[in-house]
Amino acid sequence: MGGVAQAQQTINVPADQPTIQAAINAATNGDTILVAPGTYAENINFGAKAITVASSGCPSVTTIDGGAHYRRQRIGKPALRFV
Repeated sequence: MGGVAQAQQTINVPADQPTIQAAINAATNGDTILVAPGTYAENINFGAKAITVASSGCPSVTTIDGGAHYRRQRIGKPALRFV
């Protein structure tokens, strides 16, 4: 009938997963991904997961740099709020 509910978890990048995308891939709905300060040169795809991605420091020191095709965005900026 009903499935077993999974506990929400916090995944730390890079301590638990080496990249933000790897953390997203490992996450399930309701999880939180905490990203350490630094610049992460990657493009991310949330795959329709209801997860939260946040900086473990302040937004001004944590950046996702998607390269030439994407503008540089800082984690935590209101335009980049993931819920």
